[in-house]
Amino acid sequence: MPADRPITILCVTSYEKGQEFLRTCKSLGCTVLLLTVEKFRHANWPHEAIDEMFFMPPELPIRDMIHAVSYAARTRHIDRIVALDEFDMENVAALREHLRLPGMGLTMVRYFRDKLAMRMQARDAGILVPEFSAVLNYDDLREFMQRVPGPWLLKPRAQASGIGMKKITSAEELWPWLDQLGDNNPNTCSSSSSRAAFFTSIASSPNAPCSSPKPMPMARPRWRLRTTVESSPRERCRAIPAMRWL
Repeated sequence: MPADRPITILCVTSYEKGQEFLRTCKSLGCTVLLLTVEKFRHANWPHEAIDEMFFMPPELPIRDMIHAVSYAARTRHIDRIVALDEFDMENVAALREHLRLPGMGLTMVRYFRDKLAMRMQARDAGILVPEFSAVLNYDDLREFMQRVPGPWLLKPRAQASGIGMKKITSAEELWPWLDQLGDNNPNTCSSSSSRAAFFTSIASSPNAPCSSPKPMPMARPRWRLRTTVESSPRERCRAIPAMRWL
């Protein structure tokens, strides 16, 4: 940790949230930078707790985001990067890995965002989980549906809550849905696609099939930058110094 200057924390969010975290960082003496979406430029941010703000359009490719933050780091020491929203965790992990900063990298973050990685990790740890299959090899899917009684859930790997889930009641119903996914289906095994999916049984009763024989311990009573330049990422990155907090 730097001894001759305050710690600089870059907070990244594509939603309007994290205000209390920003205030707390500032109260601890940190230099606070905020990278958020252009549409939230005039949102209810605690400007007294933010030293500098940067803005981006939604769904900025991660390569452009890395170029932009790297350019900002030429004139700013960045010690930590924090995602203020669940949907920004992978991008922040990629930024940490590129800048070689402490914190979770992409592999570890997947255990918190990728539902297939979560399910496999839980099973390997001996926690009871319903039977499931990655949507990758179609022969494996056929075997899964023959072995595990339906209905089943076709679930996105990188969404949150119940977003994008589809209840499948028969094998004939599954294949048209996979055709609709096209190149966004999980044949790429990539959790960067919000619709990359896995297949699971619906555990609707205590007797639903599970893929682990061990009992589960019970818990006790719980950024393309917003500029007028639209050519190369390098030119877009040069616009960062003109972006200041309001």
